[in-house]
Amino acid sequence: MGKSNRIRNDRANDVLFGGPAPKKKNGMPSWALNAIAIAGAVLLLVGVALLALTSNGVFGRMQTVMKTDNFRVTENMMNYYAKSQYSSFVEENGSYLSAYGLDTSKPLEDQAYETDANGNVTKTWRDIMMDSTVEQVKEILVYCEAARAAGFDLDDEAKQSIEDQLSMYEIYANYYSMSVDNYVAANYGKGMKLKDIRAAVELATLATEYSEKVGTDIEAAISKDDIKAEYDANKLDYDLVDYYKYTFSVTLEDAKEAVEETLEDGVEATDAQIIAKYKEMIAEERAKAEALSKITDKDALRAEIIKIIAEDTFDDSYESAMKNIKDDDKKDHDVRQTVIDKVIEAVKDDSEFVVKSTEATETEAAKEGLTSTTKDGDTTVYTVLGKTATEEYYNAFVKFADSFYTSVKKAATNSVYDGAKYDETDEAIKWMFGDGEDAVAGAFKTIEAGDTKEDLGTESAKLKSFSATVYYIVNDVYQDTDVSKNLGIIIFSDKTKAESAAAKLGEIGEITAEKLEALAVEFGGSYTDYKDCAEGAVGVDAFDAWVFADGRTKGSYTTAEEIITLSSASDTTSGTTTTSNSYAVVWYYGDGLMDWEISAKGTVYSDRFTAQDKEFKDTYAVSEPKEKLLDKIAL
Repeated sequence: MGKSNRIRNDRANDVLFGGPAPKKKNGMPSWALNAIAIAGAVLLLVGVALLALTSNGVFGRMQTVMKTDNFRVTENMMNYYAKSQYSSFVEENGSYLSAYGLDTSKPLEDQAYETDANGNVTKTWRDIMMDSTVEQVKEILVYCEAARAAGFDLDDEAKQSIEDQLSMYEIYANYYSMSVDNYVAANYGKGMKLKDIRAAVELATLATEYSEKVGTDIEAAISKDDIKAEYDANKLDYDLVDYYKYTFSVTLEDAKEAVEETLEDGVEATDAQIIAKYKEMIAEERAKAEALSKITDKDALRAEIIKIIAEDTFDDSYESAMKNIKDDDKKDHDVRQTVIDKVIEAVKDDSEFVVKSTEATETEAAKEGLTSTTKDGDTTVYTVLGKTATEEYYNAFVKFADSFYTSVKKAATNSVYDGAKYDETDEAIKWMFGDGEDAVAGAFKTIEAGDTKEDLGTESAKLKSFSATVYYIVNDVYQDTDVSKNLGIIIFSDKTKAESAAAKLGEIGEITAEKLEALAVEFGGSYTDYKDCAEGAVGVDAFDAWVFADGRTKGSYTTAEEIITLSSASDTTSGTTTTSNSYAVVWYYGDGLMDWEISAKGTVYSDRFTAQDKEFKDTYAVSEPKEKLLDKIAL
């Protein structure tokens, strides 16, 4: 290193770590200084040596925080792991940090994560981050030992990934005109050097690569017979059932209000009056539940549930929406039954609910809605259900109709349960899965809760509510036999490159995984082979719409016009949220397992990996972390 570089790096150190050594104080005789210097020569030399070792990170490199028989994590490596863990947490949860109560501008040790009943801090955010880091390091050390015992070493690709990661420090250091070690120290603390990061990354990469190999080997060893055996032994974990559910309910408060409406002002309802009315209302709800359970046709039953929801909620919703409208305006419009009928029809048929009429355009036909507006000269004429209305009533009605339709549809949707799983704590679900011989498609069961006794006593204060929930089995218990897809996917950050790759895909003849990998390299994408992709697994509607489209044939691929935009990635590290899209070129090359097989295979895999993980941890002991060294790591 030339003199100018040394000076620049020394200056960078000064700026990063508080400036040069303080100047000598004035007023002390030179003979006194000489005497002190002679007497303390040995101590001074030792002090200088200690300072140099600390500043250069030698102590941090020498001292072991955790270890196994053949591997160790030094203080400097632990520092890298902890700061990386914290940085990743902040990056992944940036928009939620304030909700978590975490302030990145303050030391983590000064921020409470958990307090006791008296408000005393029992855990800080630093405790949480360090505990997480310690567990991560335990995993790293155990899997490094397991890799060594298996004779496993990193392949050239993994080694190159380490070099690529470390080269980024060189790039940023050059950008800021610093040595790479000074840049590392600026980000991870005084004394940290690139070789500390290298040691940490090499160890973590070895553990990760071997863990992935263990997982791959376990998955490859799972046979169809293993999957079937798991299913046969635990059918309740995988089978599904479809059903409808609707609850009729009444509260004691409802009964009290009903009684009070019949009394003169100032007269309070008695317990006897309230309980008598409560019994009457409970009987009405039971009768409704019984009537619903006699409708055996599932389509008619669903229509009746929608009707009940609409009729039960209309009045309160309408009155709330019209609270600021003149009574005369409301009396002019008898809309109840028409709106209810229109909403029932739209929800039942899953058709469009049109509130505002629209005229035909070049691309869309005219739509007749519940309301319309027309021009009569300079005057706007408002109509509701074909009758002229004031502007105020029109606006209130439009808002109400949209809201009412949405609420009815949501409630109706919530009454339908498709693909429900077994639940030991749910009486109705247990019945559907075979606790009763009558649990077949088309069967009903009503379950009451709350104040269900015939004798409700004489004290209203001891009563609260009653409910009767009607359950209807739509389909018998079944396996989810939907078939997954095997896909080759190239992910791009640039849509233009994705389109170019897709265009070239149509020119390469027979498509293979090798050709897709080469295409990914050529256009700067990332290729992955995604086997057993179930609908909904990716969580992107456009992805499912293409992959699982009716008539999708093996060998299909997305054209340049069909590039799929995947969910955006958010970056909040700068204090503001920015998003970036990724784009997928997809090749469908075959069918995978059925959904129930995927679930059963997942259990077999999890059980075997857990067992292997436990065996590794039982075999390779990791020392407890040295708390004094952990305490030195600043977060």
